[in-house]
Amino acid sequence: MPQAELHHCEIFADDAPSIAHYFVTAYGFTVAGVSGPETGNCDAFSILLISGNIRLVVTSALTPSHPARSFVDKHGYGVRTIAQSVPDAALAHDTAVSRGARSVAAATSYVDQDDARTVIAEVGGAGDLVHRFVEQSSSAWRLPGFRLREPVGAGNDLLSIDHFALCVPAGELAATAAFYQEVLGYQKVFEERVVLGDQAMDSQVVRDATGSPTLVIAESDPERPAAQVETFVRLHGGAGVQHVAFSVDDLAKSARALRASGVEFLQAPAQYYETLETRIGQIEDDIEDLRALNILVDRDHDGQLLQIFSTSPHVRRTLFFEVIERRAATTFGSGNIRALYEAVRHEQERLGMSAVPGQEC
Repeated sequence: MPQAELHHCEIFADDAPSIAHYFVTAYGFTVAGVSGPETGNCDAFSILLISGNIRLVVTSALTPSHPARSFVDKHGYGVRTIAQSVPDAALAHDTAVSRGARSVAAATSYVDQDDARTVIAEVGGAGDLVHRFVEQSSSAWRLPGFRLREPVGAGNDLLSIDHFALCVPAGELAATAAFYQEVLGYQKVFEERVVLGDQAMDSQVVRDATGSPTLVIAESDPERPAAQVETFVRLHGGAGVQHVAFSVDDLAKSARALRASGVEFLQAPAQYYETLETRIGQIEDDIEDLRALNILVDRDHDGQLLQIFSTSPHVRRTLFFEVIERRAATTFGSGNIRALYEAVRHEQERLGMSAVPGQEC
């Protein structure tokens, strides 16, 4: 496959202005463009949001035939498209299809008012996730059909998308990871198993050769009682992106700003901070500050990693967001997976949404 890097992430929603407003007011994104009937797009209305190097596109269908309509009916609002910049969109598409990918859209060329050419092609990924290949003749970021404008505002210092967490049905992890490696040319860089009582979760991390996008793919152990990953799959209506991780330079600063903006975060287990330094060694942060902000800390052979996870604003309590600070660490907080697992399970139980036999929605 031609090498790629993350171009944008598209979220399908039933009310794009409302979801965009949430990202602007809660996460500090700024509006940088729109696409809709006023720009010649009669099938959908989209809003482009920017923070640092992050480009989020929030799209709602205006006609029954637009794919956002069926996606939202099935999944609610969620990540539908991960778009990558490539030197040759047609080649990326045709190579993936020749290896077994489902073609969603063959390469189509667009020329804008500045005579800049953009080529877009799409293939299917896990579940209803779509991977979009974007080829641009211009060095400036572009997306066909959008009227761009200069973004304003300081935001909350979100810099880039660190990774996507993808939940798949029990028993599908190996095949899904193999698809991304054999069909899209990703590389497996990590794997993890977490056991909590009679439940267990397995995960594999795959990433494009450029390092972005990175997918953390997880499943519940099919030989054990259904766990919170399976709860997500059930409520989402199949495999899908459970959370998106945004990177920052100073997580404590960003967490305070996000809290002040109304973002709610998952509650870390009470005992987590009591044994923190015993588990990972000395840390430079004040533990009481970390506890107050629900920031998790881990260490790998390269450095430290700080993470915090939001509660889900989704009515189905599926899609949520992570904010992450890497202090040279290159892994994904394997020491924190247990704490996150417990926090999500606690949130699901608090809301009466856990996978209890005979009580499923």
